[in-house]
Amino acid sequence: MKNIKIILSVLSLSVMLSSCSDARDISPTDLIPEQNAFQTIGDIQQGLNSAYLRYVPELLIQTELYTDDFRIGSQSGGQNLNFLRQELNISSVLPNAVWLGRYRMITDINLYLPIAESIVAENVQEQATLNSIIAQSLTLRALGHLDLMLLFAAGNSLTDFDIYAGTNLAVPITTDVDVTRLPSRSTVSEVAEFITSELDRASSLLGNPTDNDFITQEAITAIRARLALYTGDYAGAINQANVLINQFPLANTTQYFNMFRTDTDETEVIWSLIRNQAAGGSPGGLFFFTNTRGPHTEVSNEMANLVPMGTADVRRSVVLDLTTSQPGETRVGKYFGRPGENGRNNIKVFRVSEQYLIRAEAQARLGNLVGAAASVSALLDARFGTPQPVPVYNNLQEAIVDILEQRRIELFAEGHRYIDLRRTRDITGEGITKDGTLGIPGVSDDCGSRGVNCAGIPINDQRFAMPIPVNELNANPDITQNPGY
Repeated sequence: MKNIKIILSVLSLSVMLSSCSDARDISPTDLIPEQNAFQTIGDIQQGLNSAYLRYVPELLIQTELYTDDFRIGSQSGGQNLNFLRQELNISSVLPNAVWLGRYRMITDINLYLPIAESIVAENVQEQATLNSIIAQSLTLRALGHLDLMLLFAAGNSLTDFDIYAGTNLAVPITTDVDVTRLPSRSTVSEVAEFITSELDRASSLLGNPTDNDFITQEAITAIRARLALYTGDYAGAINQANVLINQFPLANTTQYFNMFRTDTDETEVIWSLIRNQAAGGSPGGLFFFTNTRGPHTEVSNEMANLVPMGTADVRRSVVLDLTTSQPGETRVGKYFGRPGENGRNNIKVFRVSEQYLIRAEAQARLGNLVGAAASVSALLDARFGTPQPVPVYNNLQEAIVDILEQRRIELFAEGHRYIDLRRTRDITGEGITKDGTLGIPGVSDDCGSRGVNCAGIPINDQRFAMPIPVNELNANPDITQNPGY
């Protein structure tokens, strides 16, 4: 894997936020035939490297800017205002970037994967290499479809909050590069079955690699757990989460701080994506100017108050940048950056803490409120460094509200909050609200003091599902738009 890491380090990550398009935007005359572009195992490996680069968690992180976790920063020059205003329509940048970006990654995989599957290996080592490439490619293709489904799936009406019900429309399943095909949207059940099939085959081919900068068996299990929870397979979610909980310890307070602040600890990291000086990419740049650390986007008042001053919860020093924040500021600390690399950390795509919260939610939804409380308690003990009072849940709503709060703190700025709010509205009965002033001198409210309207997103608003982007609507008459757009 060391050679692959070197290749990834020298490849530019400029593709992350650049404009891209899916297979239907590529003219057949512009394509190099796959059999010419991919002739050797080395060629196929380069194709896989490109697919890794096209998997951009930063796009999921940006969805959180629509939620109650962020406010306008003290040095804002207009950055992220469209997100903070909660503007979301068919022409918005983010749904277009996610849709086209994920499908471009999927299309890249679809170009080289059939060639990889047709190559006849000359020896056992070559076959193992091919199997690994195929397995990682299948996993990335599955994860691309999962991300798309989680953001774009929708009910039949704005009051249908069970968005991941099996018969609801999700996204097109794409396994080829036929530029003439105009795919319609598959259902949630169909996409879930496809993802499961991809992961089954990937797991059978992958072997047991241990480098968590790339796809491993554990990463596949983490995808399975997330899919199971969101699609209502709660017993399956518990089983998959338990596999990982039994393999990975929770970080202690020192390890947790170092995991994010100095990027030197991976105790509980299941899969991370490389962001370094050679490769580029600075996730902290989503929130602050990396040359000065000046914040154009800050942690919202409400979010900051969830980890208040004086708490022993180590997550306060990760959610908030307590080192450089000036009076009245709540700078984002999660992507503080390694020494000498402001805003640049490897992105933790999956951590075992998420598995505790997946298990807790699944337990609660199955009626095991005591088990759910125990799962949350284990996480809290690790984050405070001492045993904490075990939560008491009297009903499902109490459990989900508390688990959602712990997800909000634990998974802050990792791409979960928007999806969590949209999928639990039926239980919490709440939409997205922006917090006003907390009555602290020098601390403004999240938006109003700067003349920006961000009143919130009501529970039955169309913005709880991403719109099918205008580019797709124009290119594909067979695609169906989500309700309200």
